[in-house]
Amino acid sequence: MFAPAIRVLTGRAAALIAIVCAVILALVLGLTVQAAERTRLRLQARVDTLSQQLAVTLAAQKVQTAACGHASSATATAAGAREDPARRLMQPPPGFDVCARMESADQAVLDSLG
Repeated sequence: MFAPAIRVLTGRAAALIAIVCAVILALVLGLTVQAAERTRLRLQARVDTLSQQLAVTLAAQKVQTAACGHASSATATAAGAREDPARRLMQPPPGFDVCARMESADQAVLDSLG
């Protein structure tokens, strides 16, 4: 019952077909590895670009935040030097500036969403 199947699998034609299939599969594997490596390099370059953009954006935000705090304290100091003491006492404290109010408003919005 199995004799015809065994003759087909052990014949010369089967060996040649197996060798051809093995060579074709090896070529397909090589092409797949090359394509995967190209994709990996492209994605790595994209990650590097995005990381650099993130670093630049974070640095700009730090500078902007520092400038905001510096500008508010400088404005308060300059205004306090020109005004009389009664008006200066009516002003909000130097640490209570527009940036702090905006951060508080942002936090309130985030709290209401979450």
